[in-house]
Amino acid sequence: MLKLLLCSRYLRRRKVVYLSVAALALSVALLIVVSSLFTGFIAACEQSAVDVLGDVLISCPVKFTHHERLIEQLEASDQVQAATAVMLTQGLLHLGKGNVRAVQIFGIEPERFQKVIHFRESLRGTGGLASLMSPQDSTMRGFVSIGVVTEPNELTDEYDYARAREALGLRVSLTTGSLRRPDTQAADRGPVRPRRASFQFTVADVIRSGHFFFDRESVFLPLDRLCRKLDPSAAGTYVQRVQIKLSPTAERASAIEEIESIWQAFGESIQLGYNIQLTDVITAVEMQARYVGEIRKQMGMLMVIFGIVDVGVIALIFCIFYMIVRLKQRDIGIIRSCGGSAGAVAAIFLGFGAVVGLVGALLGVLLGYLFTANINRIEAWVAKAFGLNLWSSSLYVFEKIPNTMDWGSAGFIGLAAIAAASVGVLIPALLAARTRPVEVLRYE
Repeated sequence: MLKLLLCSRYLRRRKVVYLSVAALALSVALLIVVSSLFTGFIAACEQSAVDVLGDVLISCPVKFTHHERLIEQLEASDQVQAATAVMLTQGLLHLGKGNVRAVQIFGIEPERFQKVIHFRESLRGTGGLASLMSPQDSTMRGFVSIGVVTEPNELTDEYDYARAREALGLRVSLTTGSLRRPDTQAADRGPVRPRRASFQFTVADVIRSGHFFFDRESVFLPLDRLCRKLDPSAAGTYVQRVQIKLSPTAERASAIEEIESIWQAFGESIQLGYNIQLTDVITAVEMQARYVGEIRKQMGMLMVIFGIVDVGVIALIFCIFYMIVRLKQRDIGIIRSCGGSAGAVAAIFLGFGAVVGLVGALLGVLLGYLFTANINRIEAWVAKAFGLNLWSSSLYVFEKIPNTMDWGSAGFIGLAAIAAASVGVLIPALLAARTRPVEVLRYE
């Protein structure tokens, strides 16, 4: 009881202790914010790949036909929830006089595409997926990403939605091409000759997914009509990518193995004419592995640097408690003269340090949470007040700063802070324990 009384008294009476609590809280908050922001950014990178590509991607170096058969075989597996084939190419989009944009063209099957990546949620118009489909004898309809028709504000990073809505119903021209019709069954495929294709389509909707590169230059067209525009002589549609959404109960490693076996059997059945092993069958998360690995290295370096800086907090706690021990020699002498052991005296100051560490850690976790949760508001306020844009989607890919609290790291950092405070007070506590009551009382 005496120990708790003295700890409480020192904590209330010695205002200088608040300095160590504040320093510890700020150090904990800094480390938590850095850990949470980096962890959130990594999670956002991995999730964005899943949102855009699905869980697993089959990327073939050559275009192939009969993809409907492959989709049926994949969806027959218990490991696969949905799959869709995608045709990819590049082109130039003519929006008006002097307004030409380089774009990435996606040929998609809307309903299947929606089942894999929840495409409908990105549409900003009212037509929905049905607006992409048009009668065969009418002008083709397509979706364009919001960055194609408007630019984000340099300060606020927001798009002009009013201008984007003006593009709805606009007739635009697209120029693209292909190398040849992929006749995989022919014995003599002939020389590779480029073909130019120019056609018009009507903008049926505008897409904004929140991923900068996806929103900057994407055009989505019906797969069947795009293939006919690229090669009118083609007997059917052809693709070079299959995007797959796994079942919730799927085991990732075994799912990849099964998908690879299905693809290999399919490739052999249609005689692709190239080494099937060259096809990439990879998860969307694994596609980000190299980039995420570099981010983790930067995170580790920053945590080490800030951790070294925070060692100064231990030195500060040592100085403050050493001063308290020197000023409280009379209290220590009285405790020892009343029968208190050296261990009891040391326990008083060790407990005092632990309380300081606990209070500082709790305050640090609270500050770290408040800063992380409100970091987008803080960034918006800085941009408005000082005209300084701290976060740009063109640089960091995402429109908003990931602000998810990393509670695992917060708990570890909080415990480390308590341990650091205990280490800082250890030497002063040992000095207090070695105090001889006779010498103290003789002069006090």
